[in-house]
Amino acid sequence: MVVGEHIDRDCNYHRKTEKIFTYRCSKEGCKKKEMLRVACDQCRGSFCIRHRHPLDHSCKHGGRPIGAAGCTAARASESKPSGASNTLSSSWLAQRLRWRVKR
Repeated sequence: MVVGEHIDRDCNYHRKTEKIFTYRCSKEGCKKKEMLRVACDQCRGSFCIRHRHPLDHSCKHGGRPIGAAGCTAARASESKPSGASNTLSSSWLAQRLRWRVKR
């Protein structure tokens, strides 16, 4: 009933088709698009989920390709919290958890 009344009133509303997947992958040969911009921290390019890491898209930050060691170092620096130093080692945490399980 409501739809019929709406049509009878000659509504001219035409919903615009908005593009959802607007961010195209910058990797050569890849045609995938993403809803959100996935930017590389090294080269600032926009990539799909598959090519988001520097090693996945042959990142050339500063004109030189980044190797596995450079990529690992970049990821390690990103994961550290700023302003707080993590003085606890993972072995200490493992020992602590084992102690709790034994008791």
